[in-house]
Amino acid sequence: MVRWSSSYLSVFLALLVMLVLQTAAIGRPRLGSKRPARPLVMNEISESAPDNLVLAKMPAIVNSDKYFNIKSTKRRLKANVNPISEDCKSQTFKEELNLLRSKVKCKPRLVVVHLESTTTSTLMPNSVLVKRCDGMCSSTHKCIANVTRDQIFYVREIKNNLVSCSSVIVSEDVSCTCDCPQRATDCKVNQDYDKDRCRCICKNEKDYEKCHDKRKKRNMYYWDDKECSCFCLKEKVCTTGTVWNRKHCRCISESQP
Repeated sequence: MVRWSSSYLSVFLALLVMLVLQTAAIGRPRLGSKRPARPLVMNEISESAPDNLVLAKMPAIVNSDKYFNIKSTKRRLKANVNPISEDCKSQTFKEELNLLRSKVKCKPRLVVVHLESTTTSTLMPNSVLVKRCDGMCSSTHKCIANVTRDQIFYVREIKNNLVSCSSVIVSEDVSCTCDCPQRATDCKVNQDYDKDRCRCICKNEKDYEKCHDKRKKRNMYYWDDKECSCFCLKEKVCTTGTVWNRKHCRCISESQP
């Protein structure tokens, strides 16, 4: 009985080893065989195309056949603060104030810029790092660029579940200055330029006053500083035989002048 059990156990172990070897051989390609090539699909990108290889910043260029809409993620953050009295003559105050001024001065800073294709394709990566002007300026001036250049980035373009290699152009700020964001040349015929406020001012002040009075009576109007005109807050779809009147912000009869 003992001999029979030992033989049975030996046969069972031999069969188990053969089964494991056959299973391993199934997934192994035969010698000399080649798998057919196929296009790269989206779920393979993370394995075969890591971001550090996809994104490569190149020197400034002039021409390219790939242009995309650019959306900057830069936003001005605000913080509510409670000022505490300090000694203006103290050495610590002077040093820290000068240090802060040097850090927040108007200059090109690295920001994340979002890339959006003008077609239905998707880009990977969909963001790049470029320099944009930002920082502190006095009075009504803003930190704006006075010199820019184009930068090229290499990305992967995904369309119809297929991946291709592309390049995109993104504008980058080289130098900055504190200046008026709006210039006299930006003003329209019905506007004057105010140097103190760095903006275009509407000439028709009486129209503005009328619009303001109408808004007090009926909260259906607003004044547009860019167009220098009074508009309706909302426009409605009128019923048959009536049309929308922008002057009175209501539907009137088609026969009514």
